Amino acid sequence: MLNIENSILIVGLGNVGKKYEHTRHNVGFDVVDDFAYLLTNKNPEYKKGFDGEYMQIKFNNNNIYVLKPSTFMNNSGISVKKLSDYYKIQKENIIVVQDDMDLDIGVVKAKYSQGDGGHKGIRSINSCLNFSNYLRIKVGIGKPKRKNEVVDFVLSKFSLDEQDSFNNSLAEASKLLVYIVSLGYDKGLNKYYSQIDKQNKEDKSEK
Repeated sequence: MLNIENSILIVGLGNVGKKYEHTRHNVGFDVVDDFAYLLTNKNPEYKKGFDGEYMQIKFNNNNIYVLKPSTFMNNSGISVKKLSDYYKIQKENIIVVQDDMDLDIGVVKAKYSQGDGGHKGIRSINSCLNFSNYLRIKVGIGKPKRKNEVVDFVLSKFSLDEQDSFNNSLAEASKLLVYIVSLGYDKGLNKYYSQIDKQNKEDKSEK
């Protein structure tokens, strides 16, 4: 289980290169950029290293590392292992932000998982770390109508009709991450969902 008194590694999954920017498969990159901005109040300034781009943030007397692997999705674990080994980050203190086709666009979930759910980035991390019980932040990207469309679908950008839901999911995932690194997993989730309940009640009262 996550220990917020020790160094934490936040990994955003995605593919490097202009043609992959802001595609469904790259929501992990987008979320960690947004998260880093929330913690520092400025645009993220990454360094190159550990087969990726990374930055270190001092937060609540702790070190938080943000990593975007540059190995392409299928080899994400190589970068994660290099950085976590170098900075001696406990495997339980790794949080991975991933896209999820089983969730609708706009839906965000935090979950400890054992399997990879068919996600090749997660599969690579599990293999390289020889460990799978770390926290995942899953961001819904929707699902194609046909199975043979999966590759093209995950590498596509969100449509104009989907953009508002996608932007909302980025904001929600980033906020959830801030609560978790501030308060821990259980308290962070409770704080996050209490805020959602409060907002829902306010929205209803205004109607």
